[in-house]
Amino acid sequence: MRDQTVQTLATIERNLAELGSSKQLIVSAQVYIANMQDKPLMDSIWCDWIGSNPDHWPQRACLGVALEENVLIEVTVTAIRAHR
Repeated sequence: MRDQTVQTLATIERNLAELGSSKQLIVSAQVYIANMQDKPLMDSIWCDWIGSNPDHWPQRACLGVALEENVLIEVTVTAIRAHR
């Protein structure tokens, strides 16, 4: 779970940058977890990644779901673009 979460968040951050946004501009996130017992670990990694001020965190929903094969986590986000 740790490796997949770190990799997933790095991919999101890279994709957001390519689209003119950033993790600070995420307004909502949906986290799909294969095993909800892994949620505390994912939460710890998420909090380190998103920043220490919960007043600026996006709305987030975490759902336990059946994912394919060895996939433990999937994340979708909605973000705004930075003003240019």
